[in-house]
Amino acid sequence: MYKFFLYSVLLILYLGLAKALSPSEIGVHYLQNERGFARLIKGPMTTVILVDTHATGFLIKTYYQKYRVISGYDTVEELIVRTSKEFARKNLPHIGLSIYRKANDKEEFLPVPPGSLYLNNR
Repeated sequence: MYKFFLYSVLLILYLGLAKALSPSEIGVHYLQNERGFARLIKGPMTTVILVDTHATGFLIKTYYQKYRVISGYDTVEELIVRTSKEFARKNLPHIGLSIYRKANDKEEFLPVPPGSLYLNNR
């Protein structure tokens, strides 16, 4: 019985440390919800398009989303962030849509087709 308890504790400890010290997550930003875009995305006129979402891990899942960040004055940038489970599931139907827009210090979070930020803007 003691060996079973010891092996169980060691397995749980291994899974916890493997998750906490995962080298694939070093340098990857974490996004709890849509309000976190403000600290990640800089620029006056920017739109963020959700390109892909996926989960990794067998027992302990980690959710990632890939974004294409388009700014009116800079080049296109690809951004991969780690997200919460709720945020990843909420945005699953919105792949290919612009889920964040920022223009003149005004932020919008409604998923719309890409490019709508630049309509009626000379």
